[in-house]
Amino acid sequence: MGYTINGNFHTRHVEAFVVSDRVDHILQHHTSGKVHSLFDTSFNLLFGKRLIHVGVYENGMAPFGIGLNRQSSVRLRRSIQQAQKVIWDSGSKGFVFGGGATLTLRHAERTNHLLESKSFDERVLMANLRFTTDKMLEEKWQTGLTQTEEEHQQFMRFIQMPLTSGQLPFIDKLNELRRLAKGSKTIASEHVLDYWIGRGLGLTPSGDDIITGMCAMLSILGSQSSLQEQLRHYLYQKGMERTTPVGYEYLWYAAHGEYHTHLLDMCQAMLKSDEQELMAALQAMKMIGHTSGADTVSGILLGIKSRRLMEY
Repeated sequence: MGYTINGNFHTRHVEAFVVSDRVDHILQHHTSGKVHSLFDTSFNLLFGKRLIHVGVYENGMAPFGIGLNRQSSVRLRRSIQQAQKVIWDSGSKGFVFGGGATLTLRHAERTNHLLESKSFDERVLMANLRFTTDKMLEEKWQTGLTQTEEEHQQFMRFIQMPLTSGQLPFIDKLNELRRLAKGSKTIASEHVLDYWIGRGLGLTPSGDDIITGMCAMLSILGSQSSLQEQLRHYLYQKGMERTTPVGYEYLWYAAHGEYHTHLLDMCQAMLKSDEQELMAALQAMKMIGHTSGADTVSGILLGIKSRRLMEY
């Protein structure tokens, strides 16, 4: 892999700052891939059946991500093209793109995205749930799940009060999802997931984001939920047919307990009596996509609600 041209530093050689340890696992099995999709300052590679996201590490890290500084990310993004061939050179620990650009992981810090269960104070959790819903209402967060301010307020009241009988068409669907998460044997998981997965617009549909948020919160709370097991089975059977490639990828990792760093931070903040940390985590989530962050936080809240820890 070349580093210089005529004695000068190769302007298209980029070094990664951080990389998910899952990327190493992908590259152990596949050494040839392609540029899958391009965005303003980031892009996805496809190796085998798995995506690898390359972007600005300050924007947070996907569980299948490689993080660069902003300048390097923009420079590399401008140097590549859609569907371009990419080779992984295990000797130099770097990617070689068809157009000549290179990206090395040699000095990148490895990150682990597995969200393990933690002990928590139930009163703190419920106080943070109320704080979060109040902030979402106060700041008028836009979700893909609700279309009007009235719908949004009804959804937030549904989250806050367990016995609320909502007037929204999807309230029954929310309750079905909660029952599935609690391990109900009287509900068909395929029926429930058919409704949610792929529901909504965007790179990651709103329904996908809600399920991802639920899985994350249930993971950290140590819930004996069947949701992840049912999700793994569903994705294996028909997930690719139901949602976008990026939506599928985040769901695949959620089914295995691994999440975006902003989501990890948000779930951990929900267990602490630290309003400043919770606000910072909330603002980071709010910046994700058009409604993706808001939908994912809604899933977190629904995950807490599905446990029915206490009447509040």
